[in-house]
Amino acid sequence: MLRIAICDDESDDLKNNRVIIEGDLLGRGITEFEIKCFDDPVSLINSETIFSLIFLDIEMPGKNGIDTAAKIREKGLSTPFVYVTNYTSFALAAYSVFPLSLVTKPLTNDIVKNVLDEFFRRAHDASPKLIEVKSADGLLMLLPSDIIYFNCVAKKDIIAVTKSSVITVSETFDSLYDKIAEFNFFKIRRDIIVNLGHVKGITSDGKVKMSNDSVLPIAHRVKNEFLAALSKKVIVELAGR
Repeated sequence: MLRIAICDDESDDLKNNRVIIEGDLLGRGITEFEIKCFDDPVSLINSETIFSLIFLDIEMPGKNGIDTAAKIREKGLSTPFVYVTNYTSFALAAYSVFPLSLVTKPLTNDIVKNVLDEFFRRAHDASPKLIEVKSADGLLMLLPSDIIYFNCVAKKDIIAVTKSSVITVSETFDSLYDKIAEFNFFKIRRDIIVNLGHVKGITSDGKVKMSNDSVLPIAHRVKNEFLAALSKKVIVELAGR
C-alpha cells in the first residue's frame, strides 16, 4: 500500500495538501493508499509507519524540515521527501539530504501532479519487473530471475519451478508464454518453458540441464533456435560487462 505523510504546523495547509494529494491519487485510479498528517516534526520522526513519500514543510517551530529529514535518514530510511516552503533560499541546505523535490507554497494541483509523476517514474525505474501469474491462491507476482522453468503436466496442470518452491499455475500454456517471452524464457517443447538465465548446459545426449540440476528434453525442431537464443543472451551479457 502507498503510504504518504504530510508534516506542516499550519492546520489549513495540512488539510489543503491532503485534499490535493488524495484527489491526484484517485484521479490516477489509485485507491489503495493511506495519508497521515502530522502537525509537528517530532511526531513524524517517532512514527513507526514506513512511508512511501513524505511532504515536509521546512519552516516549523522547534525542529525544521531539514533537521527532521536528517533524523529520519539516521533511522536508515531512504524515503523520498518533498520539501514545501515559502523560502527558496533553503534550497541548497535542503538538498543535503537528497529530496525528491523542493516546491513552494501553496501546493496546487499542478505542483502535486508533477511531483507524483516524478515519484512514480522513479519508483517504476527502480523496481524490478515482475511476472503476474494466476494460481490457486490468486494472483502471484514473481521475479523472473527466481523462476527456473515451467512445465505442463498431464496436458493441463502447469507448474512453475522456482529457486525456492513449486507453484501450480492456473492459466493456459500459450498465454503464459506470450506473457513471459520478453524475460528471456524459451519454449523448448510444447510442454516446457525454460529461463535461459538458469540453463546450466547441454548434456551429451542433447538435453537441457538447469541450475537446479533438472534435466529437460528439448524438441528437435527448436534445438537450433534455442541454441541461437542462448548464445545471443550470453553475447548480450558479455557486451554489457
